Amino acid sequence: MEDPTVCNLTECLLRAGVTAIFVFNDIMILGVSEKVEEKGPTIGKHIVLVGFDNREFSLGVAGGITTAETPLNDMGRKCAELIIQQLNKRRIGKRRILLPCKLHIRISVSDLVSVPREQHYAEVRP
Repeated sequence: MEDPTVCNLTECLLRAGVTAIFVFNDIMILGVSEKVEEKGPTIGKHIVLVGFDNREFSLGVAGGITTAETPLNDMGRKCAELIIQQLNKRRIGKRRILLPCKLHIRISVSDLVSVPREQHYAEVRP
């Protein structure tokens, strides 16, 4: 089922002439890629699509959507550790926790000359 908000926003972006769309998660990218294909730009050639979370279906959308894989298990584990520390009355203070993410480069960015290979991170904030 199409999300009208995603479709409307995608149409606005396409009319504005954007050449890349970064979508918050791979579920939303389904609607975005469908609307992009309907309107004509070739994904990976005329427009770049990038999702976030590496859901299993992101491989099957338009030949594969580039996506950042978040370390959900590690994020959950770290959050649980912080909660347990708080329950045990330990002061954890304010901190920034970065966990490595993996960028899966697929056909949706195929015409890019180069993609930086630096380390990518997901953030957990207590």
